[in-house]
Amino acid sequence: MSSSSKIPDYFLGVDGGGTSCRAAVSDRSGAILGRAQAGAANITTDPDGALQTILQVCRQALEHAGLAQDLELYPAYLGLAGSMTGQAGERLKPLLPFSFSEVRSDGVIALEGALGPRDGMIAILGTGSLFMARQGSELTSLGGRGFLLGDHGGGARLGRALLEECLLACDGLRPFTPLLEKTLAGFGNGLSGVISFAKSSPPSAFATYAADLFSSAGQGDEAAIQILSEAAHLINLSLDKIRFDGCDALCLLGGLSRSYDSWIAPHHRSLLKEPQGDGLSGAISLAIRTFG
Repeated sequence: MSSSSKIPDYFLGVDGGGTSCRAAVSDRSGAILGRAQAGAANITTDPDGALQTILQVCRQALEHAGLAQDLELYPAYLGLAGSMTGQAGERLKPLLPFSFSEVRSDGVIALEGALGPRDGMIAILGTGSLFMARQGSELTSLGGRGFLLGDHGGGARLGRALLEECLLACDGLRPFTPLLEKTLAGFGNGLSGVISFAKSSPPSAFATYAADLFSSAGQGDEAAIQILSEAAHLINLSLDKIRFDGCDALCLLGGLSRSYDSWIAPHHRSLLKEPQGDGLSGAISLAIRTFG
């Protein structure tokens, strides 16, 4: 935005993830005037659906604020799951109708919301996963590569691992545990039902099995403990990789953040801090800073 441009009166922030997409509109001071939430907005797995969700949720936030819903009147800062994968973010940007727009990963806005101006690390543990550190002006990130090849520790990968264990048990290669029996019983067609589900379901559907994994691990289920131990190992390795000398803050974010508290290695757990805000507040902060 050029220095000669009129400073906008209002700003849109978007936090689009694999499970839900949220938008907010603020004034120049950062005061939130309207909010809205809709379904998933992953621009890698469903770019067309994500675009429609983004536009819908922005219009709803503007309606909630009592403002005109002409999106071309407003600048927007978007933090979107999948924008680090390939050229997804660059392909989306020309399709956005906003007066100005910036598309970054959901990690960038989450870090801003959680840490404010301070240095530190975040781990986003939701449907997918992303790890990011900020030291001064330098950002370091790992993950966010999508369900098929990345997102280790995220809910979708946990669900996939659980269903894989079910198939291995059916083949006699793993012992059945209470969790595996319960999961398999949820598919009316048994083995063929699991296979059919896997072929047609989005990452968010796989992630619905994560809660059962954590609760079953707490009850000593061997399959659940094995799956979560492997996931936690990769989470801790990722944090080891991005951690910098003098780092004194780590925020766990996302729908699984509380579930993973006890699985984080002690040398990282000692850094845990409560986040100051969330990704949506980070998106608004960056929108004002970028376009204001």
